[in-house]
Amino acid sequence: MWERVALSHLRQQDFEAYLPEVLIVDKRKRQRIRPLFPNYLFVAFNVMDMAWRTIPHTVGVRRLFSSDVEKPIPLPAGFVEELQQHGRPEQPERVQPLVQDGDLVKLLSGPFKNFQGLARLDPRSRVYVLLRMLGQERLVAVGNNDVVKVDEASED
Repeated sequence: MWERVALSHLRQQDFEAYLPEVLIVDKRKRQRIRPLFPNYLFVAFNVMDMAWRTIPHTVGVRRLFSSDVEKPIPLPAGFVEELQQHGRPEQPERVQPLVQDGDLVKLLSGPFKNFQGLARLDPRSRVYVLLRMLGQERLVAVGNNDVVKVDEASED
């Protein structure tokens, strides 16, 4: 991951650098921290100070986002601050499930779409749904966004 190498080297040069990251779950259900924008990180600098010209030559940096070598393109005011509010690089924000252990939930996608079952959360807040199928109960792992709590008022 060149982004982390570049981040480290830029910080060693006293640049204020930021690498937004997210916590993802891969196909094997392993949690990984990955850059929110692969191959990009954000560096604050003053174009009037010539020190910024070392950035393109820093280990891990491929190039600056710019219209030409002499003129880097600034981001809109508040853009990076907005990203930083959603989680720090050292502690990426974890997505918390919208359901609680024992809630009656409805599946929103996949082969069991519209099935209902009981939510089960493990210590890492992964969501499983206990489904009754063919006279048996099965525990099915689902994504946090693939279930919704069944509103008790809508049950008849």
